This record gives sequence, C-alpha cells and structure tokens, in this order.
Amino acid sequence: MDMVNKIDDSLKRAENFLLNKVNTDRPGIKKCSEYHDIVKYPDMCLPATYNATHALILLGAYKNIEESLRSSIAEYICSYQIESGAFRFKNMKNDEIWKGRDLNNTWQYIDFHVTNYCIGALKSLEKPWRYPLNFIQEWTDQENLEKWLEDRDLTDPWMEGNNIVNLASFLICTLEGKEDPKLQELTDVLFAWHDRHQDPQTGFWGTNHPLKPAGIMQGMAGAAHNFHLYYYYDREIPYYKKIVDYCLQFIKGGVRSACLDIDVVDILANMWIYGYRSDEILESLAEFGQKLISFQNQDGGFADEKSNGVRRMDGWVKGYFEPQGLSNCFATWFRCASLAMISYLLDSEKGSRFKFRNTVGIGYFNKKYLRGNDNEQDA
Repeated sequence: MDMVNKIDDSLKRAENFLLNKVNTDRPGIKKCSEYHDIVKYPDMCLPATYNATHALILLGAYKNIEESLRSSIAEYICSYQIESGAFRFKNMKNDEIWKGRDLNNTWQYIDFHVTNYCIGALKSLEKPWRYPLNFIQEWTDQENLEKWLEDRDLTDPWMEGNNIVNLASFLICTLEGKEDPKLQELTDVLFAWHDRHQDPQTGFWGTNHPLKPAGIMQGMAGAAHNFHLYYYYDREIPYYKKIVDYCLQFIKGGVRSACLDIDVVDILANMWIYGYRSDEILESLAEFGQKLISFQNQDGGFADEKSNGVRRMDGWVKGYFEPQGLSNCFATWFRCASLAMISYLLDSEKGSRFKFRNTVGIGYFNKKYLRGNDNEQDA
C-alpha cells in the first residue's frame, strides 16, 4: 500500500473516532476524550467540539450534514460568545489561569486563542456568530496596531506567533470584502513589523532578541503561525532556505507533540513550492507520515504525546487536565491536518478532497500558494 492510501486509511479511522467515540447527548457536541468528565468540566466541550468540527469538515464527513446538526453545533459554539465579540469559557476564573506578564495579557491570549478556533469552525460550517468582533476595534487604528506589535514579547515567539495570527484572522474576518482600504493599510503594518524583526540567520522571529534570544525550536513553532499571513496573501517568505534547512533536520527527530508536529509539517508542505530541497521535503514528509500513522491509537484517535505527563487546556493551569497518551479531539484534529497536508503534497489530485479551514491559524492551508493562480480558498 502506498503512503497516500495508508494516510487515507489512517484518516478514516480517525474520522470514526471523532464520529463515534467522543459523543455527548447533544448532536455534534463532543467531549475531549473518553476520560473527560463533562459534568465537572462542561466548558471543555467547547474546544472538543470546535476541534472535532474542524477535523470532520477537513475530512469531508460534514460535507452533506443535515441542517439540524449544522445548527446544533453553531448554536452551541455561539453560546460562548460574549458581547465584546470574544468567545470565552463560562467557568474559567482569574485565579485558575496562567499569569504570563499580567492578567490582561493572559486573558487576551486565551480569548484570542479560543475565538479564532470558534470563528474558524463557524465559517467552515457557513454559520454566523452572534456579535461583531468589537473587541478588536482599537487595533483597526494603524498607530495602535503598531504599538501593539512592538509590545510583543519576542523572548516567547511561540506565544506571540499565536497572538499575531489570531489578531490578523479577526481583522481579515471583519474587514475583508469591504471597500474601505483599512485592511490593506493594517496588512502593510503587519508585514512591515515582520520585515523589521525577522532573524536573517534563522528565518524566524525571537531568535535574534538582543537580551534573551529564543531557542530555535521555539522560534520555529512561533513562526509557523506568522507564516500563515504570507500563505494567505501569496507572499514569498524571506530566508526560506534557512527555514527549510532547520525544519528538515527537526522533522527527523520523529513524533513529538501535536503542536510541534503540525508546525514543522505545515512549514515544509508550504515551502516545497520554492524548489529548494524539494525532493528531500517530499521524502521527509512521507517518512514522517508513516511515523504519525504508527503513532495512532487503536481506537483510531491520536494522542498529543505518549508520555506519563498530563495535557491541559492552553492557559487554564488549574482547570481541566487529562493523562497524556489518550486519544482526544485536539490532537486528532492537528494530526489529521498534518496527514492531509502530507497527502496533498504527495498526490495533489487526490488531496484536493480535503477542505482545510479558510481562516488563518492552525489547520489553514492555501493549496494555491505561489502556484500562479488566484488565491481562492476552499469553497
């Protein structure tokens, strides 16, 4: 069996896990894993649901779902939106979250994180959210956006890569398609900031911080998010040879976490188009695809890591946790997206069936990136 067929078989088993192994008593609403106590942690059904929804749309399982199921999922996700436009867990408290630089920055990070996945799922379901994203209004001013960008803590590029791509997603979702030139002006600000701060020695951000340079792995993990702006706007990424060199070395290390694995796959799958070490990229991705398939659990789902530790909701340090090694919706979506990108690179005709999310952030993949066509996303 060739690798593309092996991936198809793996994804079918993952689809079965998401459809049948993590259900609640509400149609389309999922729990994180079979370990998840939804009475004690009802809010965690939100990320479980948007993760599973993204994956099932990607795989085609939700292509022709009934309107009642589509509406059930959308109404549930929208029940977490607050009037500012952000999506927020109902039971998350100040004393339960990671404290970062300060409480406001922590809430901003968590709100951005959850909101981008929620609106991405809703857009893929072709359903609206309840309130406009008014919380981004201050950053629709060029000067305020510049100040916010300069305040990014590039000693932690992984966190800030998330923050930047999430805010960019909100700006695109709010302003794109309007005749107002504001989005172009804000996009220019974003790319100017990236140009100023990108490290020519690595191609990443934060690895050249003057006081506390970030490690190159953290730089890569953060940059995987920043790069989505380049893919979306069909712009070539500077220093791509340095980036490819590092990622080809990194991917040889085998399966790590769901986040790190999709980061390196995402970068290589997009940078294959540059024609630099392209055969090695295809070979490395095919080999890594096999490693991901071997990592898959017997129930068809995927774990984040196979270790003795615990997995927590990002930022909720005193909230939900579960043992590592369990199949869960989060890791299953990330690993399905990784395998789908690999499959597309190996056989673009067969891989055309995958419906990647069309909002920037994890799981986004522009199949026409730098291919000389318009930047049309998945319909």
